[in-house]
Amino acid sequence: MDARPARTDAPARCPVTGAADFEPFGPAYNAEAGASLAGARAERPVFHHPGLDYWIVTRYRDVRAVFGDPDTFSAANAMDPYRPLSRPALRELVRRRFTGGPVLANEDEPVHLRRRRRLARPFTRRRVQRLEPRVRALVGERVDAFAGRGHADLVAELLWEVPALVVAVFMGVPDEDLAEVRGYSVSQAVFNWGLPTDDEQVAACDVMGRYWQYAARLVSGLKETGGRGAGWIAHAVRAQARNPELFSDSYLQSLVLNGTTAAHETTASGAANAVRTLLETPGAWAALCADPAGIPAAVEECLRLRPPVVAWRRRVVRDTVLGGVPLPAGARLLLVTASANRDAEMFADPDTFDPARRGVRRHLAFGDGNHACLGAHLARLQLRVVLEELTRRLPALELVPGQDFGHAPNTSFHGPERLLVRWPAS
Repeated sequence: MDARPARTDAPARCPVTGAADFEPFGPAYNAEAGASLAGARAERPVFHHPGLDYWIVTRYRDVRAVFGDPDTFSAANAMDPYRPLSRPALRELVRRRFTGGPVLANEDEPVHLRRRRRLARPFTRRRVQRLEPRVRALVGERVDAFAGRGHADLVAELLWEVPALVVAVFMGVPDEDLAEVRGYSVSQAVFNWGLPTDDEQVAACDVMGRYWQYAARLVSGLKETGGRGAGWIAHAVRAQARNPELFSDSYLQSLVLNGTTAAHETTASGAANAVRTLLETPGAWAALCADPAGIPAAVEECLRLRPPVVAWRRRVVRDTVLGGVPLPAGARLLLVTASANRDAEMFADPDTFDPARRGVRRHLAFGDGNHACLGAHLARLQLRVVLEELTRRLPALELVPGQDFGHAPNTSFHGPERLLVRWPAS
């Protein structure tokens, strides 16, 4: 019997009033994952969804408990596609000699922590800060292209492209290759966390296969120079030379692919969610235009209220109890971090945007525990610069009324597919 859930075109029911209403690919969850599970948090904070065959975890303390216990909860299924690959998709990967495997997001201890420690240095706040002039220049160039027009789709014209270029620079992609690598920047949200059609799977595998081949050339070139140069992959090549038992060439290629997806799509969605939230909240945009010093705090509150990653997955290693619910070994969990971020036990008045909120950085937008996001400083830098440049140059920015933001149906990566804005042209 096929336990995979089917696509649904059912009308939105928002907010979800209880666990029985939960539809992981439905419009209510995909539009506002955190708000949609308010009833479940109160009534059945840990519940089983039979169609998905996952246990849904909704409260802050339970989600954090899972993140903090890697011996009981494995990350091995974190990036498994819900829908097995079709034969044409598999043929596409074979054709490109794709041999990608687990990386930091979906590997367990003890190897995970050993690798993470050796790969973490480029992600420190001080090192990431060196990218600010490049980030600001990239944002400025794109705003220049539409500032005099009076309208734009911020996702298409700014917020999708800039993070793609920033992560390529961070990886160490040479400037002459940026145009090629930008072509590999397509959404993987539906492929990994949704229900793609056969054609969507083939298209995604074609891009992954071509990017895999580029990653092989990048790693090979860096190895020839002994990892000389800047960038995360050059750092990883040097780590491989010191610890060859930890890092194969295939693993380094997987870092290129998975690191790009993690840093690009999440940052693009996070920035779009933040701009939308600020423009929908009366007075919020004007307040930041008047006092840009408030932008870092606003970034954190936007991440709490509308995080780009709304859920992570885990698998139970041994029989356990979570939130008072017995879970057998092998049970699969969907940790809805967006719901945890709206838990009233942790955040007072959780559905309200409050940039002065105390303790806001306890949000779980970047996960927690030994799998907390390495790229948090890089994401925060980009969100801050985007908001600084837009509030400075377009203080009269507003959302186009009545628009459909569009959300690709999936359980884990949420952000608008379009963000139509306008302002008085000059």
